[in-house]
Amino acid sequence: MDVTDAAEAVRAFLVPAASALTIEQRVGNACIWCPTVILPGQGVSLGDADGCYPHACPPCHELQGAALAAYLDWDHHVTDCTLCRTGPCETTLTMKHEAMRARERAGWGAAYCGRCQRAFGPGETFMPHVWLGTSRVVLSLVHTGPCAVTDPGETGAQPFRTPGWRIQRTSLSRGV
Repeated sequence: MDVTDAAEAVRAFLVPAASALTIEQRVGNACIWCPTVILPGQGVSLGDADGCYPHACPPCHELQGAALAAYLDWDHHVTDCTLCRTGPCETTLTMKHEAMRARERAGWGAAYCGRCQRAFGPGETFMPHVWLGTSRVVLSLVHTGPCAVTDPGETGAQPFRTPGWRIQRTSLSRGV
């Protein structure tokens, strides 16, 4: 996915709920990802709903869009690649490293498993996992094998994913 094609996806997947934003962020006077003050006509509009008009500064919007595009491209590849059904192919490994670098640049924080809620350690294999949360689609990562749970009585969070459900590229951006 091209970064410019990710604009709608950024709105759909990355804009926090209005209740998580400051007043300045809700009215579009401050970037939702950094403390940059946004003057009229300078920010990137992230949509509007119920009196909330979030904006991003162009550098943050570009970083978030690049991270999201890298994640979604990796997810699409893993979903469609027949080689990846038995283990990660070379393309997947390259896309994983690309997505992790983009994630770091965008400030997404440490990567952790959506099932066991533990940060990934060196050498652990994981893949993208898209699932339906209580109020929106959740973009997460999961171990490719069983989660390494240290307490035998602890099972960790088990995300729900509708069988066969996946994001369609055409619904992520307009004109594609």
